[in-house]
Amino acid sequence: MPDRPPAFVIDANVLIDYTDSDFSILVLFSEHIGMIHVITDVLEKVEQLNEAECRRLGLAITEPTLEQYLEAGQKIPGLAFDDILCLILARDHHWTLISNDKALRRACKGNNVSLLWGLEPMLPLVEKNLLPSSQTQKTADRIHALNPGFVNQQILERFSKKINTLKPKSIIKITKN
Repeated sequence: MPDRPPAFVIDANVLIDYTDSDFSILVLFSEHIGMIHVITDVLEKVEQLNEAECRRLGLAITEPTLEQYLEAGQKIPGLAFDDILCLILARDHHWTLISNDKALRRACKGNNVSLLWGLEPMLPLVEKNLLPSSQTQKTADRIHALNPGFVNQQILERFSKKINTLKPKSIIKITKN
């Protein structure tokens, strides 16, 4: 069976961070790295976006199954209903969850769900030379300013060091003479 391209699901907080700072990064990521799924219940928490706009921009809108809704209704202490759905869909579909929420991340680790921090989707874009490191830093700074509770100064500084150590892979163009 051929390998499936990677797929991701994003929680409301990270989706809001990129919607308020630079949504084009999620579009680039979905086009070049792996499809980003937005669960309908997550989208309901994001006033800045709607389903039609997400689809137009290349993000997949995903509706949980009845079984997944029922499982999410069992509740996990410390997690919102939409966060539980993110966990369940990531687990069921073998998607990577993009989240900064520590309680959600702990629950994901207990369920063997792959994780990315909210700023990390920018790293492969810089590495593939699809996003300038200056734009990456500017976006990270804006996210920090908008959401210092989840992306504090220490996280921002660690991320800045990662950006500065990345070496974009050169894109080789083949031309005919």
